[in-house]
Amino acid sequence: MERKIWKRIEFSTQWLDCSTDDLDSILPSWNNRRMQLQKSPEEYTAFIDTLKRQHAIETGVIERLYDIERGITETLIKEGFIEDLIQHGDSNISATQLFKHLTDQYQAIDYIFKLVNNNRSLTTFVIKELHTCLTSNQESIDAIDQFGNTKKITLTKGEYKKHPNNPKRSDGSMVFYCPPVQVTSEMENLIEIYNKLLARSIHPVILSAWLHHAFTVIHPFQDGNGRVARLLASLVFLKYNLFPFTVLRDERNEYLNALENADNNEFQSIINFFCKSQIRYIDKALNFEIAQKGYENAKNSLSERLRELEKSSRKERDLLLEKNRLLLFNIFREEMSIIETDLQKEISQYETIRITQGHAFPEDPHNFYYTKQIIDFANSNDYYFNRSLPKGWFEIRFSISQKKYKLVFSLHHYGFEDSTIAIGAFIEVSIYDGDKEIKTAFPIEIPPIKFSLDFESFEEKKSIISKKVQEYISQILSLAIFKIIKEIE
Repeated sequence: MERKIWKRIEFSTQWLDCSTDDLDSILPSWNNRRMQLQKSPEEYTAFIDTLKRQHAIETGVIERLYDIERGITETLIKEGFIEDLIQHGDSNISATQLFKHLTDQYQAIDYIFKLVNNNRSLTTFVIKELHTCLTSNQESIDAIDQFGNTKKITLTKGEYKKHPNNPKRSDGSMVFYCPPVQVTSEMENLIEIYNKLLARSIHPVILSAWLHHAFTVIHPFQDGNGRVARLLASLVFLKYNLFPFTVLRDERNEYLNALENADNNEFQSIINFFCKSQIRYIDKALNFEIAQKGYENAKNSLSERLRELEKSSRKERDLLLEKNRLLLFNIFREEMSIIETDLQKEISQYETIRITQGHAFPEDPHNFYYTKQIIDFANSNDYYFNRSLPKGWFEIRFSISQKKYKLVFSLHHYGFEDSTIAIGAFIEVSIYDGDKEIKTAFPIEIPPIKFSLDFESFEEKKSIISKKVQEYISQILSLAIFKIIKEIE
C-alpha cells in the first residue's frame, strides 16, 4: 500500500481555524515571569541550558538513534554532558558514540538560539548548515535497495538527497515524500511561504507547526529530517520568546499520529501537541525558583520589591489581577450552580447533596482552610503553591449512610509568578465512630487547569474560560462519583 505524503507546499487557511486557547490562556503569565527571570541572567541561562540538553537527548531517542536510561537522562540534563557519568547498560550504544550524537545535537539547538539572537533570516543555506551540524558524527545510514535488502550507505551532510527516502511503516505501507528532483524548488518555495507568513504575524504555534509539517512532507535530506524539522519549529518559538520544541520519548506515538492527521489536512491535533510542548516549559518556568544567595542579594531583592509596590503601575496591575481573580471565581460559581441544580434533581431524593463556597485573602482567618490538601495536590503535580495570595474553594458534600464525602475544588495561585491561577480537586471522607470524626483526604489524579489573570480583556474570554471550567468540573465529578460508588458497594 502506498501513502503519497508529498504535494506542492502551500499554506492552507484551515490552519487559521485551529484553536490555540490552551496556550493563550497562560501566555501572559509566562511573559511576566520571563522578565523576572532575566533579572538573574546566570540562573536563567542555566535553566535554558537544561532545556537545550533535554532537547539534544530526546531528539535522538525518538529517532531511534540510541536509547538511554531515564535516570541517567535526568542526570545529564541537570549536570551536563559528562561522559564519565555513563555506566555500562545506561545506553544501547557506546558512551563515546552516544556523546558524539549528544554533542552534535546540543550544538545544533545552540546554533538555533544564536540564529535568533543575531536576527539571522531563515534560508536554505542555514537549513543545510543545520543538517551538517546535526550529522557531524553520523557517517552512514541504513537504506533499503530495490530488492528490499538493507545496506549501509554513506550519509552526505548538508546536501539534499540524491535517492528517494520512502520508508516502510510497520503496517507494510510505503510512504512517499518529495522526489529528489523536486527538492531544491520545494525548499525555495518553503522559505518563500515562511517569510510571507512571518510578515503576517501568524500565531507562533500555527507558524511553527506549519513549518515543521511542511518540511517533513518534503523530507529533503537522506536522513536527519525529523531532527531538523524540530529545530526549525524551535526557531519559530524562540523568535517569539518561547521555548525549544522538544518531543519527549513517551510522546512519540502522539507526535507521529498528529503528523499523520496533518498529512490528511486535520491540523488541530498537531496544534494541540505544539501547544502542550510549550505549556510544559511555561509550567517549569513559573515554578523555577531564583535562589537569592547571601545577605546582600536578599536585601537588594527586598528593596527592589518594595520599590515596585510603590509604583502606581504596580498598584494598577494588582487591581487588575484582583478584578480578574474575582471574575474567575464568579465563572466557577456559575458553573457550580448548574451542577448543583443537576445533582439535586437526580440524586437528592435519595441522599443529601449540598454545595458551599468560600474564598479568603491572606490576612483572613479562614486562609488556612485546605492549605495542607492544596500543598499535597501541588506536590503531586510538581508545582509551587503560593500561599501568600488569595484562594477560593467550592465544596460538594454528599452524606451517605455513616460517611460524609466532600469534593473540594480549589482555586489557588500557581508558581512563583503572581498572575497564574490553578484549579485542582481532592476528596475528603469523614467517618463517624460514635462521637469521634475520622477524616482522610486524597487528591484526584487529574492535573490542574491553569489560567493567567494578566489580561486587560479577561471578561471577553469568559466563554472560552467557562468551557474549560465546565469540562474540568465534569471530568473531576465523574471520577469522584465513581470513587464514591466503589466505596458504598
